[in-house]
Amino acid sequence: MKREEFIKSLFVFPAALSAINHPHPVLMLEHIKKSARALAPKVVAMRRHLHQFPEASYCEVQTRAYIAQQLTEMGIPFESSELTNSMIATIRGGAGTGPVIGLRADFDALADFDEKAPVEFRSKNPNIMHACGHDCHTSMLLGVAEILKELAPQLKGTVKLIFEAAEEKLPGGSSVMIHEGLYQKQGIERIFGAHIDPRLKAGTVGFREGDFMFAIDEIYITVAGAPGHGATVKPNATHAAATIIAELTEYVNEELPIQLNIPAEVAPVLSFGNIYTAGPESDAAREIPDFYGVVSRMELLEPRKAACATPFQRIVGGSSNVVMKKVKMEGTLRTLDEKLRVKLRETLCNKAREIIQKKNHLGLLTCDFRVYDGHPLLHNDPTLTQHCVTYAQAFADASRVKMLTPWKASESFAQYLQQTPGVFYRLGIQPADSNDITPLHTDRLFVDESALEFGVGFMAYLAVLEMMRE
Repeated sequence: MKREEFIKSLFVFPAALSAINHPHPVLMLEHIKKSARALAPKVVAMRRHLHQFPEASYCEVQTRAYIAQQLTEMGIPFESSELTNSMIATIRGGAGTGPVIGLRADFDALADFDEKAPVEFRSKNPNIMHACGHDCHTSMLLGVAEILKELAPQLKGTVKLIFEAAEEKLPGGSSVMIHEGLYQKQGIERIFGAHIDPRLKAGTVGFREGDFMFAIDEIYITVAGAPGHGATVKPNATHAAATIIAELTEYVNEELPIQLNIPAEVAPVLSFGNIYTAGPESDAAREIPDFYGVVSRMELLEPRKAACATPFQRIVGGSSNVVMKKVKMEGTLRTLDEKLRVKLRETLCNKAREIIQKKNHLGLLTCDFRVYDGHPLLHNDPTLTQHCVTYAQAFADASRVKMLTPWKASESFAQYLQQTPGVFYRLGIQPADSNDITPLHTDRLFVDESALEFGVGFMAYLAVLEMMRE
């Protein structure tokens, strides 16, 4: 007997809930699949609603209200974060005590995106888009909630549904809930989460045990010098800043992997996403939001208000023949090795200051270099990952279960995994009849919505199996 056939033979497939008469929880694979299929139109409708009304990190007021309404209609109680729009809902099994399983979805959107995806339900909120699939994650978890709520009388244990706000911007909803103690009080023993992946076909799922996603730190560099006419030949902030960007990125992205013989798939990455100038009258035009530093010191804060009030997108500069006083650079450092992460933070700071010293023969340049702790590397529990692979092969078949290489993106889910063993996996969304990949964090992200049914069914199936497992 094949392995997947043996796995399926372990479970009972009654036609309806009323057919169950068993002293222990019974996994109803076919029932879960049928439920996911029946819920698919509703899940798609929820996803399209969320997609049309995206809200940026820390500002997800209406999104939170929509999720709360759906949970209330299902009769599922929830608790709310005091500092963000996150919430944690609870479904208790009616068949006795058992493990506490966490399932997580994020629901913030990305700013600075004018959607161009070929769909009729494009974002109606200017310059904001669900370009990372959080609308899919949330609608799927709401579908999972409905299935688990129906199955609850037959289940032992508890499921905690984590709806996380502000995943995209540090400190992140997970960090804040952990800081509040909201996450710890749930008593979660194992946690699971999923992310859509446009590189995988719809109806497939991908896993990697151990180190999966990169740690991230945010880097803020301000170089200041004497402003003046563009004909000025004395050292200026623009020239120094350009040198810092070129030399630091070349060192991390090209030289270091060769020096340390680091394979490309796990090599560190340094990139700068924002570079802008400021004159004396506009030094505060784009200062680092206060809540970054406050959270790193673990003091109380109100990130919702801070973030919504911060003019993130205001860029102040001069003209082509004016050298401005300051150049500010914002970037990220991504690593898959904690020791290298710590070492690089110090090395990059020293290199930036060395560049300034070499160019500062007139004493006109200064450099402020700051690194803010981001998320740690995401480490999937090896044993739980193996369980999930087994579950996926039973739910679908082995050909639809993929083993993945490390992914250089970063995830706030890593914060939960510092507290609780768990698994973060990937769900394919690429149409079966197309090889066109529309990447995450782009204005053309396209989702084959047939993937949502698969995502709902598999996560519900995974949760039930984990509740059954001793």
